Amino acid sequence: MACRREGARGPVSLVPAKLTLSGTGIRFPTTEFFRVGNRVEVTLALLGGDPTQLTVEILQIHPDGTNDSGYVVSGRFVGLPRRHQERLIQFLLRSQASYVQEARKA
Repeated sequence: MACRREGARGPVSLVPAKLTLSGTGIRFPTTEFFRVGNRVEVTLALLGGDPTQLTVEILQIHPDGTNDSGYVVSGRFVGLPRRHQERLIQFLLRSQASYVQEARKA
């Protein structure tokens, strides 16, 4: 997964295992500072699907308590096409169902 800030020279890599997704937004750790209100382009590939570029408006940013030089950024998807939102929600539902099944086995 990658993120590109407006005016940035190149993408910022994000760690998929540490991000939080919902049908309306995303939260992720990063070493890059983003200003509230800025928009960034995020590229997501869900379960090996085609990469989808999404626009995220930054709503919150605060220091990451586990990393002195890091931040946790929260934002909402802007202009998300309905078909992409539905695909994202289906992915999240499948992921949660899989997690519950694995937890029951343990």
